[in-house]
Amino acid sequence: MDFLGIELFLDDEMIAYTRNVRRDICQPLKHENNPIITSEYPWESRHVTVYGSVLPDKERGVLRMWYNAYGDSYFNEQNLAYAESEDGIHWTKPMMDHISWGDHEKTNLLMGPDPNLHGPCVIENPDRSDPNRHFLMLFDSYDDYHPEVKGKPGMRRAVYACESPDGFKWSPEKGRLAFSGKADSGQCVIWEPRKQKFLTYARLTAQDAYGQRIRIFRFIESPDFVHWETQEELFRPDDFDGTPDRQLQQIAVTRFDGIYVGLLGIFQAKQYIEEGTSVNEGDQLDDIQLMTSRDGEHFSRVAERAVFLPKSEPPLWGTGGQRMASQMVLHNDTLHLYYGSQAQDANGKSYGGLKIGLATLPRDRFVAMVPARLREEALIELVPLVYPDDQLRLNIQILPGGSVRAEVADFVGQTIKGFDKDSSVPITESGLDQPIQWQKDGAIMTLDGLTKEQRRQPVRLRLWICHAHVHAIRSS
Repeated sequence: MDFLGIELFLDDEMIAYTRNVRRDICQPLKHENNPIITSEYPWESRHVTVYGSVLPDKERGVLRMWYNAYGDSYFNEQNLAYAESEDGIHWTKPMMDHISWGDHEKTNLLMGPDPNLHGPCVIENPDRSDPNRHFLMLFDSYDDYHPEVKGKPGMRRAVYACESPDGFKWSPEKGRLAFSGKADSGQCVIWEPRKQKFLTYARLTAQDAYGQRIRIFRFIESPDFVHWETQEELFRPDDFDGTPDRQLQQIAVTRFDGIYVGLLGIFQAKQYIEEGTSVNEGDQLDDIQLMTSRDGEHFSRVAERAVFLPKSEPPLWGTGGQRMASQMVLHNDTLHLYYGSQAQDANGKSYGGLKIGLATLPRDRFVAMVPARLREEALIELVPLVYPDDQLRLNIQILPGGSVRAEVADFVGQTIKGFDKDSSVPITESGLDQPIQWQKDGAIMTLDGLTKEQRRQPVRLRLWICHAHVHAIRSS
């Protein structure tokens, strides 16, 4: 098996052996000036929330945001709005002539209130052959706005697709039907280059074995964003953490060089039974957990379901849970996580409307592999891998007096001469890209010091950790 360029240590898939190692979650830092985007205009009077997407525009050097803006009516005035930023913190809302609102001839609206779209996901199309389809979008809507499906079973709520040459002008104007079923959270679509397909994650309401209404997630593939293949159940809630009636709110998945990282929104539902009907009452959005996958379809929880992005405490903004953007975005070696939330008082009553905030994390630092007992050295051994690139780099934090050393062994575990622990150049400084090196006869070498035969064979990389946090390995 070849090393695919990155290992984030979110699961044990690439780990053959550990000793004295613990996996800790690394929580993002919420921006001190949150919320960074608030309601300013009549078409945003009720809410602004990033049940939407943020994408980098590398040519212009800006970040682009497509977000949900709500007018006075929560259910009838859901709009697609647009903003831009150079630093990811300070955002402008360019006024354009796509859609007017009352006396405002120019707005930052791109769609709405008809077709009353909800939870839009915008992605760039990897196929650039059609200039009118450079951007693609999925959103949830009602059949009231789509006479072509009005009255058909299962079409009261459905998911629609559209495309755009520039991210501003979208067609069809109301979208075309992609697949049926209520998907009233943020949509999520990613491109899977190995399969050459779009992978879609959408919520659906179902019943469990007891007739209780629950929220599940489904998985749908598409080769072209027009034809959608058979829907499959991805997963459903369980009584995790020993707490019943936990429900699933949202999945937002980002692909990092073949590793999928999912943000899972959950909430605690207060349930009661009235006249034989199961009803959700007092749904309370809760914290965000991490999930991970190697194929985009089979996911596992990270760090025993530890909280990744906790909600704030009353009466601060951010106590009303987190509604995540459809993907995380890397900007200047910093991961940006955008989310919508609101303030709540001590009694749990929300006020002030949804607004948009920012949390950041240094690149690749989702978890830390740390010594469980600080007085002892820790060891991580990866499964046998072929490393196509000579240079491996560690994303690490070094504590006072700490270091990380590396060694290479053959398939059966025999240490390769010159690549033993004692020959390793100790890494004693923190950094996102600290090189793994060895010293032989006064010269510094990387994996280029292996013989041609050794380079063709899988080898075992071992990391010896002393007072340090290891976050990731990348090749260059």
